[in-house]
Parts: sequence; C-alpha cells; structure tokens
Amino acid sequence: MPKTQPMFEIKGFRGKNNRADPARILPSGGTSFLVECRDVDIDDEFMIHRRGGFGPPIFPGGGIHSLWSNGDVCLFVQGADLKRLNPDYTAAAIISGAGSSRMVYADVAGTVYLTNGTLIGFMQDGTFNLFPDPQQTYKSPMVPGHLIEYFNGRLYVARDNEIWFSDPMALMRTDMRRNFKQLPSRITLLSAVEDGIYVSDRERTYFMGGGDPGEAVLIDKADYPAIPHTVQKINAPRIGVLGLPDPQFYGCREWGFAWGGPGGSSRI
Repeated sequence: MPKTQPMFEIKGFRGKNNRADPARILPSGGTSFLVECRDVDIDDEFMIHRRGGFGPPIFPGGGIHSLWSNGDVCLFVQGADLKRLNPDYTAAAIISGAGSSRMVYADVAGTVYLTNGTLIGFMQDGTFNLFPDPQQTYKSPMVPGHLIEYFNGRLYVARDNEIWFSDPMALMRTDMRRNFKQLPSRITLLSAVEDGIYVSDRERTYFMGGGDPGEAVLIDKADYPAIPHTVQKINAPRIGVLGLPDPQFYGCREWGFAWGGPGGSSRI
C-alpha cells in the first residue's frame, strides 16, 4: 500500500494560543502554536522542554508558617519545631518543641533575635541560645512577645499591650522596673525607621522618636490601626519619595496601605 503523506509537518512551536478557535490554528513555515500546554518552556529553536521544578512539595504535611530570611539564614516553623532551610532544600531542626505560635525575627548585624510569645532567644553561628540571666538586681532576660524590632542599640518586644525594651547596648536584658510602655490595647505594629519607631495598637497608630524610650512620647499619627504582620520595609525612591532613607509600608484595616518615614512623616 502506498504511504500516506502528512498534510503538513510541524518542526517547532511558537508559543501558546488559547484565544483562537483550535480548528483555525494552522502551521506556517513548519511551525505552529500550541492550543494547550502546561509547565513547558520553548527554546530559541522553537523546541518544547519540560519546565524545571521541584516536583512534589519539599515538606509534605503542611503546618508550615513563620518563614523568614535575612539572605544568609532561612527559618520557618513546622508543627511545633523551628527549622532552618538549607541551600539544598532539606531542613534541619533548630528547636524541637518551640511551639506552634507565629515566630517573629529581628536581624542585628548577623545575629538573629526571635520570639513567639513564650520563647525568646537568639541564633548565632547556626545555634539557638536562650538569653542568659543577667544576675543583677531588678534585671531579667528580655521578655518574650508577639512582635520584635531593633532600634538605636536596643531590642524592642511587644507583649500584648506592652512594649518592652532592653537596656542600651545590652539587647538580652531589661529592667523590670522601668523598661516598658503600656498602650490601651494589643500592639499590632513595631517598625523602626532612621530616627524612631512606628507603633500601633488596635485603635491608633503612633510614632515614637529616638532617644530614651522611657521618656519618649508617642506622637499620634492616625486614628486607625496597622494590620498585624503586614509591615514591609522599602527604600524611599521605589515609592517616589526622594531624600529619605528606608521608610516602611504598613497595612491598615480601613485605608489599604499607608507609608511611614523618618521624623514621623507619613502618607495614606
């Protein structure tokens, strides 16, 4: 029997066309469009390749949250364990039984301070350590909380409606008599800029200038709160503000996004 000759020959693909009627997609010059494709790449010679990926989930079972990285170390919580993500996408347990609450982090010159409301400590050289007992009258290790921040030689921790701050240049200890401020309701934002810290509780947003935090006044900035854990530091030129270093974005319940910069300057 004579061989049946194909009506046309396709030697390559130019991409995907899912808008035209498939019956009307015809080859031209030995190439054609794909009607459907998934997880594929097309090279410069119009050849199809399977797109690279990691396959099944790296850590099956879920329960993962509190993912954070400073570019050197990557940490996350799975179940009740704090883990480190390795460059080969394996994981190593850092703290077993750390708790299932959200973990928050602050990077200070390569030392990672972290807390989840019941636990507080620091990571250095890949090892987690609890804060030591200062063994001084009225002094204690910094208290755990649900937010953490560093500013001007001090560590700041929010615990419910209280802001606790460390002694100057002694980030691991606090003075239980005086190193705290109280706000009317639970704190939802702690985020430092060049010369102060933006603070929010469930009712309002404030700016606390630099200097001694025990004497600093909370300047009222907005009559609405920031949404917890939505803060994102961003350079000023990226949002069209020139001449100001490192402002921040923080989400607000009623107004979407608001911007806060040095000196308490802000935009809605």
